[in-house]
Amino acid sequence: MTTARSLFGKSSTLPTLYRDAGGDCRQLTLTPGGRHRRENL
Repeated sequence: MTTARSLFGKSSTLPTLYRDAGGDCRQLTLTPGGRHRRENL
């Protein structure tokens, strides 16, 4: 999950909120090409 913070960079608040909601899918949608990376992991 540390990768999410790296991708977002300064906006580390976004991934934190999504984590609380448990909506990993939403986080992937925000990150460009993040779906493939997440699925591979």
